[in-house]
Amino acid sequence: MNRILLMICLTCLVPLVGLAETSEASNNTFRFGLQGTHYLGGLSGIMEISDAWAFQGVLSFEVDAFAFRVLHRFHQREFWNAYGEGTAEVWSAKSHRPWGGWENSNPTHGESDIGLGTGVGIEYDWRGLNPSLPPIGWSIELGVNVVPNFYLDSGLGVHWKF
Repeated sequence: MNRILLMICLTCLVPLVGLAETSEASNNTFRFGLQGTHYLGGLSGIMEISDAWAFQGVLSFEVDAFAFRVLHRFHQREFWNAYGEGTAEVWSAKSHRPWGGWENSNPTHGESDIGLGTGVGIEYDWRGLNPSLPPIGWSIELGVNVVPNFYLDSGLGVHWKF
């Protein structure tokens, strides 16, 4: 599954970079970086669809996982915003996860599963500290994973805006 996810990611990344090159730098329509939560972490891409809404995909190579997230900003300021998020994730636990909570201590049984979650987060743009800094945003999140079981979840992210 790693090779399939890698091929999908690279196939989607090439047009995304091409679109980003033709977009205006001040638009910040696309963001690319790293997103890590208690249960999933890896490469992340975010596409703004309006001032308040965005779609995010997170691809993890460690645990053969992919998450699709919908982000909604409900409080916006110039250099920071607060948002809610909904997540749908798919993973295959063929190897032990590097982090995260499992009901058993050695999840090497090759199980695949889906997950659904929700949460809130805050994102801060570095340019709020100094306008000459690059357009990089940091985020911190707190939420819950409700399927297949109920778990508290926390996360961090860093994304370059272009």
